[in-house]
Amino acid sequence: MTTIAEARPPVTGGVDTHLDVHVAAVVTAVGGVLGTEQFPTTAAGYQQLLAWMRGFGELARVGVEGTGTYGVSLVKHLRTQQVTGATAPSDTLSRPAHGIPARRCLVVQGRHPPDTAFMTNPAPMKDLSGVALVTGSSSGIGASVARALGQAGMAVVVNSRTSVEAGQMVAADLPSGSYIQADISDEAAAQRLVAEVVEQHGRLDLVVNNAGTTAVIPHADLDGATTDVWRRIFETNVLGTWHVTKAAVPHLRAAGAGHVVNMTSIAGVRPTGSSIPYAVSKAALNHLTSLLALALGPQIRVNAVAPGLVDTPWTADWNEVREAVRTTAPLRRSASPEDVAAVVLGLQRSTYVTGEVVLVDGGLHLR
Repeated sequence: MTTIAEARPPVTGGVDTHLDVHVAAVVTAVGGVLGTEQFPTTAAGYQQLLAWMRGFGELARVGVEGTGTYGVSLVKHLRTQQVTGATAPSDTLSRPAHGIPARRCLVVQGRHPPDTAFMTNPAPMKDLSGVALVTGSSSGIGASVARALGQAGMAVVVNSRTSVEAGQMVAADLPSGSYIQADISDEAAAQRLVAEVVEQHGRLDLVVNNAGTTAVIPHADLDGATTDVWRRIFETNVLGTWHVTKAAVPHLRAAGAGHVVNMTSIAGVRPTGSSIPYAVSKAALNHLTSLLALALGPQIRVNAVAPGLVDTPWTADWNEVREAVRTTAPLRRSASPEDVAAVVLGLQRSTYVTGEVVLVDGGLHLR
């Protein structure tokens, strides 16, 4: 038996964007029917498809049947998403698969993890309410956090500095989503962002400070870490987070059980990261989390999530780093944006947790 899901490739991430086609994923496994799931033909739907595929455990083979340019680029993207064993397509293959024209067929063969109950894309718990603002949420981790919060029942405001169209697409896919453009490194813009959220929704319950920036500079290259680089990174990562949080505090207090989640990094805990300025900015956010948790309780909780390597469009070509994580981390893979979003959801539900920096690195910090 097979399970079939349809989705369209994302707007970024190495997949051809000019082809308005659907991709049919056929997943087979030993042991009978695993279930059937449908996904929206949007960038968000494609990310959901990838998360769904990962649930099948170790994939033995991935083959793409279809036109060379489209198929090769899709395989390349799947490899960056840790779908193992992806193989190039055959241009000459014209055989339909499961009733789907071959030129639009992605065939995934794998096996169900042994002795494990399987549930195909279970319905999310709609146990949350209120209004969430997720900064920097037009793609990657932020977009996954916005989707997870929306599926759990919250009204979500998506934000980005640029990437307006992508942010609007994320918001449009949410059950109750909206989009506001703002550059949080600008204090006035950050204040306007929070004010517009409250004006639109009448309240604010959760702020996820996800917006951030970096520069890839070897740590030994001190000359490369110029004052301009330090200033640019700190203005967004540290001051931007401060601007948004400060503006949000009165409204979070009024909500009665406000919550702030700062997106930091393992680079703020260990001597690693894309550059020294980036790592120091994340260490500053970790300490800011502790200070604010102490200062703002009991009305407002403040926590942080510190991911290791996450598969996003930004890290799509970080193959050496990804391989190092795969061979070193106890869980033998890099994180997906959905992995990080799940921790944010958990913190929102855990109302007796504050001042914590939760590492999401597959155990890499243990090495």
